[in-house]
Amino acid sequence: MNTRKIVASCILVTLTGLCVALAQDSAKTPPVALRADNILVPPATGPVSGVTIVNLRNAPYTGKVTVTLPDGWKANQTQFDVTLEPNEKKQIEFSLEKAAANKDHVYPYTITAVGGGQTVTVNQKLICATTPYVKPKIDGDLAEWFDDAVPVAFDCKGKKTVVRTYWNKRNFCLSLEVQEDKYEPAADAVQFALAYGKASTGKSADDKTARYEFVIVGGKCYQLVKPGAPLGDTLKPAALPTEPVAKSEVAIKRAKDITTYEVSIPMRPMMKVLKPTTGRKYNFGLIVHDPDGAGVREMAKVTSPLPGSTNKYAWQKWIGAKFPEKPLLDSKLEWGFCTSIH
Repeated sequence: MNTRKIVASCILVTLTGLCVALAQDSAKTPPVALRADNILVPPATGPVSGVTIVNLRNAPYTGKVTVTLPDGWKANQTQFDVTLEPNEKKQIEFSLEKAAANKDHVYPYTITAVGGGQTVTVNQKLICATTPYVKPKIDGDLAEWFDDAVPVAFDCKGKKTVVRTYWNKRNFCLSLEVQEDKYEPAADAVQFALAYGKASTGKSADDKTARYEFVIVGGKCYQLVKPGAPLGDTLKPAALPTEPVAKSEVAIKRAKDITTYEVSIPMRPMMKVLKPTTGRKYNFGLIVHDPDGAGVREMAKVTSPLPGSTNKYAWQKWIGAKFPEKPLLDSKLEWGFCTSIH
């Protein structure tokens, strides 16, 4: 066999092996990613529930999605035929016709997608991401939050954080229980963001911010971002404003290994954007800064984020904070305003 034929044979063998390897890798890779969207009002009110499906391949996808609800729950539909273009993301919505709350406000969903030669199953603990209408007294005592607010709890390196929200015509209110070894007023902080329901974080430095962002540090609440600034500016560590948010209230208490935060900020400056009304969707995000302990804690991790949910523009950097090198999860999580959880 001459040299050209030998080389050609080697190339053919190499290409054949490469194609087989790629086919094997493709078979191992799930064709789609699945996520149940947060319930935005208490389940007993019969809300719309949803599932997001993302095609992870560069080829069309056709399949059937089945949602298995908690025991005793019923929906108007639980099976859906789905067709997706390459890399397309789609939301499937259905109405809960029968559902009930539990004391933890966490609900097991099982989502199965059959198609693309594979079966993909996701078992998810769905949270009720809702903000009841209450006007609390900001004094560091969370007794009035325990019966009327929905807790969202998450762990980071063995340390627990519990978040609750309220709203009223005048204020947006937030409480946290942060488990940490010690509290350092100048370094430990809570950063949170609010945006309208359909807002998304861009991918380019020239895109504009679509959120209000705040940080509680040193016993005061400061505004870091408002809609309209270039996203590129969020990468530059900013100095805290000289004055806290006007008419904001903050109370911080420490007991054993728990730091309790309670804050209220005026709703009026955000009214035209958030348009808070019962049943309305908005976006809420939160991170906790614990530099001498668990580091940066992301509430978004409890919401079963989809692949690609990180975004380097998701949070404003500020002087004095230690952000990880890797981008954090997006600050825009689906949340909802409600009247009451009862």
